[in-house]
Amino acid sequence: MPPAVTACQGLRRSTYAQTRIACEQAFRTYGLPRAIRTDNGEPFGSCGLGGLSRLALWWIKLGIIPERIQPGRPQQNARHERLHGTLKRGCGIRSNLAQQQRAFDRYLQIYNNERCHQTLGRHQTPAMHYQSSPRPYPSRVPELTYPDGYLVKRVHPAGSIALCARYWYVAQILRGEWVGLNPIDDGIWYVFVGPVCVGRLNARNTRIEPINTLIDMPTLH
Repeated sequence: MPPAVTACQGLRRSTYAQTRIACEQAFRTYGLPRAIRTDNGEPFGSCGLGGLSRLALWWIKLGIIPERIQPGRPQQNARHERLHGTLKRGCGIRSNLAQQQRAFDRYLQIYNNERCHQTLGRHQTPAMHYQSSPRPYPSRVPELTYPDGYLVKRVHPAGSIALCARYWYVAQILRGEWVGLNPIDDGIWYVFVGPVCVGRLNARNTRIEPINTLIDMPTLH
């Protein structure tokens, strides 16, 4: 089924600050999604542990799971790629950002409310099926929490945690945050940021091992 498009905001640069403002406006209007699927580029992902970015951390604290496709595999987000193509054909390229935004706004009205879609039998629009999320945008961003049995560590200003008489670098963007360590074997823990596992701390070989979040994805329990 083609998704309804809740927002299409033109930005001069895809920075964390500008993208967060656009997301917050959509969340306040339509509620919080359970997950957001993106590619791995900024501001959605990074080269750090678990591919975490500032934007992804904010989503996690709001209870949104970041889902990132594998690099070079746009077919893993085929519906979104198809939507991009439809949007580009419908809007074209305008001479300035204000004109481009007006074109986006007009086309969203057509796409959601006027243009019938083949997968809906050519006689229904996405707006006829769309429902806002029942999860409202909170007045305050929650703290990260973990189940009983997890070893909970505060990340130091340098981006590291203390464990087994040494410091382990996690990520600079996590400084001041709480991470949860779920023991899986003697000297081995899964490292969680909220419900998202970002790596495996192995005290036997003194390193935090990355994990494939699309294949080897333990869940918080």
